[in-house]
Amino acid sequence: MTRAVPESELPAELTLPAAVEAAYPGELARCAEALRRGLPVLVECDRDLAPHLRGALRQRIEAEGGRCLVLDGSAGGAVALGAALRDADERLVVILPHLDLLVDAEGALTGEARLVVPLLYEHPETSWLGFKDAAVARGTIGQGVLVDTICILLSGREAEEELVGEVSALGARDLALAAQLARTACGELGMGPALLAPGGGGIDAAVRELLQLQQERARQLLEEQREALVALSQALARREVLDRDALGELVKVEAEG
Repeated sequence: MTRAVPESELPAELTLPAAVEAAYPGELARCAEALRRGLPVLVECDRDLAPHLRGALRQRIEAEGGRCLVLDGSAGGAVALGAALRDADERLVVILPHLDLLVDAEGALTGEARLVVPLLYEHPETSWLGFKDAAVARGTIGQGVLVDTICILLSGREAEEELVGEVSALGARDLALAAQLARTACGELGMGPALLAPGGGGIDAAVRELLQLQQERARQLLEEQREALVALSQALARREVLDRDALGELVKVEAEG
């Protein structure tokens, strides 16, 4: 709806933040309310507009006593996020300013995303605010991300079974999350070889087949990196927590050895 504003009512000066607030009051209010309720929010807009919307939402969140943590892809960002999530004693909103950069050209998760995705599931009480460039095709972020995430979840479970001989409650939860993602992939994106085969059994069969394929992939990856896996297990037994630099150095040493 268009509304005429008399020139006498126009402000003599208008800052950029104030202009953004004036241009998108409804959109900003809906996003802020969703975050206040603990819901994730995805904003799809022009790349040049994203920083200004992000700033406006951050100002609203912090004015209400919340805390924002921006994950911009800088070194150590995922490690800092993990520490912040463990120590958070107030409402925390994690901002992903470039959601597009969490996947590569093939739609697969980047290294940073592989660290972030498990944190998302481990801390459901945290709110997430993501920004996606409207110019990027919607199909870019989809199948590759889901498949890689399923493999990541199953890898931890397989590693436990391989090294410890049993699966923990966390491993069982990872399997349930992987199954949920597999059902999303097959039901909403039409993935899964069983869907294409005559009499293949439909969604349930496709979910089982997708999980089996990613379980085999996880086992193969763990077998290929077994020495690094054992070294990592021993290091965690000694130190309990490894930051990104320590993990990178450990993997580097094992690769060189």
